[in-house]
Amino acid sequence: MIADSAGLTVRNPLRDHRIPWGSVIAVDLKESVQVHCAPEPGAKRGKVIHSWALYTQRRTRLRSEMLKQGDRRRLPRSSVASDTGMSPATQKLLNQPAAQLMATQLDDLAREARERGAAPGPRVVSWAWPAVAAIVASAVVLVLVITVFP
Repeated sequence: MIADSAGLTVRNPLRDHRIPWGSVIAVDLKESVQVHCAPEPGAKRGKVIHSWALYTQRRTRLRSEMLKQGDRRRLPRSSVASDTGMSPATQKLLNQPAAQLMATQLDDLAREARERGAAPGPRVVSWAWPAVAAIVASAVVLVLVITVFP
């Protein structure tokens, strides 16, 4: 994911999505970081773009949710913040997965840009042709190997 002053670019192996800040409704974390886009003209719903690179394991996410709820009895001792002299805010940050921190930062950037009046615009999608060509070439070689060497 690449954030700049004009918007957010989500680079996945097969396609790149460029979304202006004014069209980013929210950024959150489920299994992966998700960018919620405003509906484009003529569309009933907005698009949700998943980042293939920023994801979190279910176990890590559950541990983070348990810490939020204060349920420490089921966590291993190493997961619970100890008396390290760190502030509670710092301890909270250390217990979050990196993908959650990035999603929170991107959501804050989108909110700030909308508050400054960032104009919505169309989402631009482009194919990553070298990656597509590599997949097709690999499939062709596999078919040739299977048919030539039975």
